Amino acid sequence: FMVALGDAELARDSLRDAGVWYTRAREEAPEDPTPRRALGDFYVRRGTFELAVPEYQSAIEKDSSDIELRYKLGQAMFYAQRYNDALDIYKDVVAREPEYAPGLLALGDLLYRSGAADPRRYQEAKAPIEAYTRLRPDDPRGWSVLGRTLYFLGQRDESLAAMNRAESLGDKSKEMYRNRFRLMVDRKEYDKAIADYQRADPEPEDQLRMAQVLVFMKETARAESLYTSMVAADSSSRNGKFALNELGKLRFREKDYPGAISFFQRRIALDPNHDEAYYYIGLSYKEMKQYPEALEALRKSASLADAKADRHFWLGILYAQVDSTAQATVSLKRAIELDSLSTNKNTGVALRQLGFYRLVAKDYPDAIQMLERSVTISPQDVQALVWLGQGYQNAGNRAKACDAYRRALQADPKQPDALKGKKSIGCE
Repeated sequence: FMVALGDAELARDSLRDAGVWYTRAREEAPEDPTPRRALGDFYVRRGTFELAVPEYQSAIEKDSSDIELRYKLGQAMFYAQRYNDALDIYKDVVAREPEYAPGLLALGDLLYRSGAADPRRYQEAKAPIEAYTRLRPDDPRGWSVLGRTLYFLGQRDESLAAMNRAESLGDKSKEMYRNRFRLMVDRKEYDKAIADYQRADPEPEDQLRMAQVLVFMKETARAESLYTSMVAADSSSRNGKFALNELGKLRFREKDYPGAISFFQRRIALDPNHDEAYYYIGLSYKEMKQYPEALEALRKSASLADAKADRHFWLGILYAQVDSTAQATVSLKRAIELDSLSTNKNTGVALRQLGFYRLVAKDYPDAIQMLERSVTISPQDVQALVWLGQGYQNAGNRAKACDAYRRALQADPKQPDALKGKKSIGCE
């Protein structure tokens, strides 16, 4: 009879005919799980998974020992998008038969896929997938899921080894390549990252990563193309706004300052409190020597990001350029305060400028203190060394003044102020 049922399914391939044969089978063998299992299989082949579920459940009631039947029920529930029910079934399958390989793979894969909503699931997925790879070491599917799971668990070296194993066994899944692309970016292996990106099914976040990789690789045109496509897709989205910002920075690095300003102004139109856009607008205007516009933008940037030293530093430098000594002093002091433990070159420049202001004010102890800190950060800063020599000279410390002048001349043998200072106090 079951041969006839199978033939009918193949020949007629319709729910009506299957229903006829199912009714006959149920009448002829009401306690036999086989007809219900066969009808469940039929529904699965047709893609009507929800209809397969009760047939498998009924078959299990008549034969609770069939582990494969329970596994099929889990599959039907999974494809019917009843994921929690499928998870319960897969857990039951593995609990009943811990070395049933299909159940281990299904459980691990479903837990892995649940990790996007609940990251704790990644840890739960690890054990069944590892068990599967021990039972089926030549199946690329297990290594692929294991590699992706380990990636999200932060076990990057183990993740890479598993994904490489999966690929060597024939896995070509776009999801595997997408995760390995991310891993290659993290490892700064950019050539490999680019290769994997081309084989992956990238998500929007991956487009951002790829564009940044291309910038690092100095493939500016390709990076700009990616950023432009993100802006065209939706400039108001998080990715679109980020792309606008990056396009502005690309223009800035290329010294296309009007182009940079245009992109950053579009960014500000979408987010009026974006401090970095104002910051680069200010620097762009500074390079164009449009100082009032530069000051306005840099002041806005510093007010929006008061805790960022570079915002105050460049505002202070611009104030110094336009001879606003008092305002330059306030901004440069704030930059140093925020970066007091750093050996950042900007901090050295800020200390040099403040030291110069104290030197002009004849406050030689404070000038010397600031300039000493400046040359500690930048030992080859000729101007700081010259001003340090002048500070010591005016404070009456001839030996220290000579030492500072000598150091300045070692860096620049023709520096006129150092030569003059050295001669004036008779340094050897």
